[in-house]
Amino acid sequence: FIVKQFGPDIDRFINSVLSQKGIAREGMTKVVPIIRVGTTGTAVGAAQVIGPEQQVKKVQAVAELELTVGSLRGRGLVPVTTRKVSTDTVRGVGGVGISANIKIPL
Repeated sequence: FIVKQFGPDIDRFINSVLSQKGIAREGMTKVVPIIRVGTTGTAVGAAQVIGPEQQVKKVQAVAELELTVGSLRGRGLVPVTTRKVSTDTVRGVGGVGISANIKIPL
């Protein structure tokens, strides 16, 4: 809900802060929810994605995948075309990266 309502404002704020720090961006940016894969689609934060306008417009969420290899644990973030993610339906969007990871306290 927060991302849907305030996503454009969050996006402008991040771009403003990065610009003040002298960080230039190329392409379009957009803030979308981060959705945990393998659950009921629980939103766990927000991410700003960046890339060519045509590709960024396809992104509806960022899928978060928990990875475990032996005693190492990691987290993968993948821009995807849907907000309803499961391990069978995740389709990444090529050419799009994540430029900010936003934690929203609940």
